[in-house]
Amino acid sequence: MCVLLDAAGSANRAIEHTRKELCGTRRSISRQKIESTLDRGFLDATSLAEFLVTKGVPFRTAHHIVGTLVARCEKEGKHALKQLSVDAFNEVIAASTIHNPQSK
Repeated sequence: MCVLLDAAGSANRAIEHTRKELCGTRRSISRQKIESTLDRGFLDATSLAEFLVTKGVPFRTAHHIVGTLVARCEKEGKHALKQLSVDAFNEVIAASTIHNPQSK
């Protein structure tokens, strides 16, 4: 029972610490700054992988396809998947299905 109470006490302290940190930083968060950077990065990568899985692509292959697309973006200095052409998507998908015929 003591171990459970110790764990609960630790969890409560961690939650309180996190609350204090978040409340303290709230004033320094800029909505405009956040909104201007939302399109940067690859937040849509997970959604794309999940979409491919719903279309019958094995998860491992979907992960590889998305990873290849992200790497291509980075190599070309792009900061979002939406900056790639449809041809780039099709090229990567075709190359992945050649190496993994199960995903066809």
